[in-house]
Amino acid sequence: MLCIDDDPDSLDLIETILGHAGAYKLLKAATGAAGLELALEVAPDLILLDFDLPDAHGLDILKRLREDPRTGSIPVIGISGTSHPTPRYIRGTGIDGFVRKPLDDIPAFMAAVQRELGG
Repeated sequence: MLCIDDDPDSLDLIETILGHAGAYKLLKAATGAAGLELALEVAPDLILLDFDLPDAHGLDILKRLREDPRTGSIPVIGISGTSHPTPRYIRGTGIDGFVRKPLDDIPAFMAAVQRELGG
């Protein structure tokens, strides 16, 4: 699994949650460019993608992931601190799921991860 997020606290929390959940290996990238590079290199089973990155908007990264045949079918869960449960601007983007930060609802986060990983 790959998490693209520039917030070290969010990355640490996600790593902790997944560590407690079991057999998940997490790769981390703090920029969209680094995340794209890692996604192309390792083809993770799932990508967690923050929308507010220092070098690009997450939806721009999502578009590039979807356009490349090597990453186009990898499930992507958007993560953002927006106040809306599912922001309107992600409709029709090809995103597979969405969770809000802070990740206070750990069961909902894990349900989204497990849903995209097929169980």
